Amino acid sequence: MSTVCFANIPYNIDRRLSEMALKSIASFSRLAPSDCPSLEEQLRAWVAQLFRSGMSTLTIKRYVQSLHSVYESVTKTSDDSSAELFITLLREISQSSDNDDEHSTEASVVKFIASGTKQLNAAQRLYLDAFLYMIYTRGTSIEDVITLPRNSDTSMLPPQAIALAETHRKPHSRRAFPFSAEENATGGADVILRKIDTVVNSITESKKITVAPDTALSLWIACALECGIRAEEIHACISHIPESHSWLRFIKPSILIPEEIYDIACHVADYINPNRPAWYAMRLRSGITPTAIRQHLRKSDATHMVQQYFYPCQEIARRTGRKLTFDSRPYIADILFFKALPRDLRPLFSTIGHMAWCYRNTNSTQSDYARIPDRSMQRFQSAIGIFTPDLTPKIQRRADFSPGIPVRIVAGPRAGLVGWISKTHTNATAPVADATGIGFSDENSDFATSRAEDSGAANPSAPELRRFSIRLSASDYLTWEETFDETFLSPIPDSDLRLYPELTSDYLHIG
Repeated sequence: MSTVCFANIPYNIDRRLSEMALKSIASFSRLAPSDCPSLEEQLRAWVAQLFRSGMSTLTIKRYVQSLHSVYESVTKTSDDSSAELFITLLREISQSSDNDDEHSTEASVVKFIASGTKQLNAAQRLYLDAFLYMIYTRGTSIEDVITLPRNSDTSMLPPQAIALAETHRKPHSRRAFPFSAEENATGGADVILRKIDTVVNSITESKKITVAPDTALSLWIACALECGIRAEEIHACISHIPESHSWLRFIKPSILIPEEIYDIACHVADYINPNRPAWYAMRLRSGITPTAIRQHLRKSDATHMVQQYFYPCQEIARRTGRKLTFDSRPYIADILFFKALPRDLRPLFSTIGHMAWCYRNTNSTQSDYARIPDRSMQRFQSAIGIFTPDLTPKIQRRADFSPGIPVRIVAGPRAGLVGWISKTHTNATAPVADATGIGFSDENSDFATSRAEDSGAANPSAPELRRFSIRLSASDYLTWEETFDETFLSPIPDSDLRLYPELTSDYLHIG
């Protein structure tokens, strides 16, 4: 069933329409998206917009009934398929709850709770942080929070959620949130929810929130809407639709990969609590170097405003006669990446504004400074093979990197290439070289991190290096050896070898 346009209704039909029918046509023409592939999706998107506007369920049903009558008049049909479509839609509307359209108020309450302006004792802080963790993680159930392991995987959690879990970790406890044994007993979830309700409402005072199993998810949706996340993306990010936002049932969810869901979760978390260290980029003015920025901050006693610098450079080899010389060249000239707290940005550029300026979200001087998502910075560092301490890939300590094991390079200029481990070097017997051929000038060595040389043989905890041969061309059978840090390698399981035909040739297996 194709989409329909009610804009060009014949005059004789228009004169016979009721006032409600005219309202429904005007509403549909204004709110229903025109790019929907079917009438059903067009109608559902329209109904969702009506719910979001705060219209009551009863009024929405009248709009849909009127539009159904108009549709049959315009199309001159009353086939069973169209009738069933409208009947099904009306049934779903009857089962939905009115939307009070208070997501702006709810979002402001969440931001106030997360701001930490009210003093709490240790027990109250535990309950509040557990509740905030549930919100940051898109409605994690209280049962999952109670049983959350102390060393659980946090790779796809927003930094704010990770910080909350780490705050309450205790050496003797196996749980991230150490509730008492009595609370962990049967029925403990209800007990903890009641205590969370008490703490939350003691903070919000006049703006009461009833803490129920789906409250955290409802509040996350409210914050997501307030910070500009589209409804179809919200639908794709949540495990189920809470009754308070039942209108989302009429929205077709977007198709998102886990990394996109993670980016959305981080965006919402930053909206709720923006006061966490984040990456930004400053443009150096003519003649200014990264070292000059650091020296000026040191003289101004303002070094605490910047937590990390990142100015990656690559080493360029040049041959002059018989002599080989090396020059250090930045990957992005005059762009200095730095990590800082949002509250420190204005005083920072009041101090160094004559030396550099920071990128903003828009050209307006009133616009917020442009935060670089952690995922984007991680992709950039992975592409060039240079990492800051907070984004260094985790070493697969248990991975089998013995000679003959097939591996894939996961970072640096060689990312995506595959080969076999041919030799293994330990820190005690082999000098550690720069794994990617990237070098840094003395001037900028303070800012570019994760140099392989910095973890040389004298450091017993430095990762082992592996040497492997890579087949570059399927026709010329060209292979060569390079030394890579363990953080750049990922073993290829036997089940995936069929995906890499270049690894199946016996001549390449030199282990």
